Amino acid sequence: MNDQLSATPGDIPRLFDIAALRRHRARAAAGYAGFDFLKAEAAIRLADRLDLMRRDFPLCLDVGCHDGTLTRHIRETGKVGTVIQADIVPAFATQARNEGPPVVLDVEALPFASHSCDAVFSCLMLHWVDDLPGLMTQFRRLLKPDGLLLVNLLGVQRLASCARRFSKPKRTFMAVPAPARYRWLIFAMLVVCWGAPGWPFRWPTLTG
Repeated sequence: MNDQLSATPGDIPRLFDIAALRRHRARAAAGYAGFDFLKAEAAIRLADRLDLMRRDFPLCLDVGCHDGTLTRHIRETGKVGTVIQADIVPAFATQARNEGPPVVLDVEALPFASHSCDAVFSCLMLHWVDDLPGLMTQFRRLLKPDGLLLVNLLGVQRLASCARRFSKPKRTFMAVPAPARYRWLIFAMLVVCWGAPGWPFRWPTLTG
């Protein structure tokens, strides 16, 4: 199965300028609390899914942690222990250090031992990854046999929805009552529970 999910480096289209992404992410970190509503809503939805799980996860990894928003929400479920705060820029990893051990890394080359994590989370980060199948293979490697992978990312239709919303006058968006403001935010949600080694990969489902 791993062969089906991986590719040689030369076969992977490189769509994103990683250096530019790091610069933009570092710049955004300074005032992130002022525009983190999208991350907060996505984190709440991930926490809701985690709360349905009938077990605890002592050692977890948050890939693309931003300022630790996701960990603050999932910790409220009482199901996670240590959550490693991993990001591609030091500024965000530093901001999240109060939520868990901070790590700066390359998302496509995760520096963790095989079968070391009980759960891996990622909230609104993976849509910036060129080799998403390769990253899924890495997640499977570092998760324990009964580990949990819980992520969300923006999909094609959702990006179009975002564009339409932000192209409208600001007063139109802000006039919507708070509960309805997020109804257009629908994410591709991936929930994978790997059982014994060799179990087939479960492809994502779409959920609101």
